Amino acid sequence: MNAPRLSVGKTFLLSLLFAAVFSGVYASVRDTALVSAGVENPLVKRFFFDYGYAAGPALALLFYLVFLLAAGLKNAVGLKRFVSGNAVVATLTFAPVIAFSYFLVTYEPRHTEIARAIIDFFGKPLLSASLAACAVAFAFAVLGIVLKNPAETSGK
Repeated sequence: MNAPRLSVGKTFLLSLLFAAVFSGVYASVRDTALVSAGVENPLVKRFFFDYGYAAGPALALLFYLVFLLAAGLKNAVGLKRFVSGNAVVATLTFAPVIAFSYFLVTYEPRHTEIARAIIDFFGKPLLSASLAACAVAFAFAVLGIVLKNPAETSGK
C-alpha cells in the first residue's frame, strides 16, 4: 500500500481548510465578540465587520507561501526522499502560529478596545484554524510513517 503523501496540491487544500475554518469561526464569533469584548468605538467595529473575513484567506495564502519556501529548503537540503517530509514541514509551519494565537488569547492584556477586538476577532479564529490545519498535517505525517511504501524504503 502506498503511503499518503502531502503534496503541494494537498497542501493548497490544507490552506483552503485553514481559510474555511478561520472564516467559519470568525463568522460565529463576529456578532458576539464586540459585545463580550466591550468594543464601543464605531471605527473599530466597522473595520472588523467590513474587513475581518479577508484575514482568513490572506493568512492561508501566507502560510501556503511559507510552506512552499520551507518545502523547497527541505528538498534543497536533500531530504526529498523522506516519506512524510511535506507533512512534517506543514505541521512545523503551523506550530508557531498555534503558540502565538494561544498566548494572544490567554495571556495578552486587554487594555484597549483595539487589543480586545484583535484578540477576540483574530486570536480565537486563528487558534481554531491553525489547530485544525495542524491536526490534518500531523495525520498525514503519521499515516506517511506508518504506511511507508516498500519501494521507497528499499532504495529502488
